[in-house]
Amino acid sequence: MWGIWEGFREALEWKGVENIPRLFAVEPFPRLERVLAGEDYRDIFPGNTLLRSIGGDTVTYQSLDAVKRTGGGAVAVSFFDVGKGLSFGLKSQYQIVYKGFGYTQIN
Repeated sequence: MWGIWEGFREALEWKGVENIPRLFAVEPFPRLERVLAGEDYRDIFPGNTLLRSIGGDTVTYQSLDAVKRTGGGAVAVSFFDVGKGLSFGLKSQYQIVYKGFGYTQIN
């Protein structure tokens, strides 16, 4: 999350974008969502998921800061819900880009 925020901040500075969008973390179980609701970000947030790349049990201060700076939020979705989303035709990052979640060119 922090890297995404930092990228948008730099793009804004270089006039590559007009504003920084609100950032939302999508989690396999509530961690950042719980922290935004008042729990300490240094706590351990156990949970199980098949989404290994985002399945840790901690929250980083950088992620919390990035979400707060943009007025964003966090939402937990189950592995089952991720599968349902894929069934709507967004089967790869390549397809997502070409369905309108594209990029902003920086000159």
